[in-house]
Amino acid sequence: MGGGGILKTVLLELFTSFLKIFSRMEAEKQRVLVLNKQHLFETEKDGKWITQAVKPAPANMKPGIYLLHTAKSPQDSVRYEGQIVFQNDSYVYQKTRQSIVKYPCSLFSSVPSIGEVVSISVKDKAATVEKAGIGEKKTLTR
Repeated sequence: MGGGGILKTVLLELFTSFLKIFSRMEAEKQRVLVLNKQHLFETEKDGKWITQAVKPAPANMKPGIYLLHTAKSPQDSVRYEGQIVFQNDSYVYQKTRQSIVKYPCSLFSSVPSIGEVVSISVKDKAATVEKAGIGEKKTLTR
């Protein structure tokens, strides 16, 4: 067996090890379901969704499925407006028109509540929270 065969074997073993490590690093899928006036937090295990917590849904929260594992981190100095759909000890999740944004709780002096519609911007590792839509009015024209 030549030197190329040994190199091929070593590279194959390294690649296999990398795949095993990467598969363990894959983020756990999480979602929030809002239906029948209930707010359910679920995680996926072995292809099945398992309910972790059930609470009453805020009155102003629309029914839907919110895929928390697709959440993106906020960009500095960008204002995000939308409803808070979930929070835990580590993160606050906000549903905007385009996506879900995930904020570390450490950014907030006071964490917004689930169901609140707020505007959030992050600057210098601190979040500024304001009530959204105050004084705004949507009008239809023809």
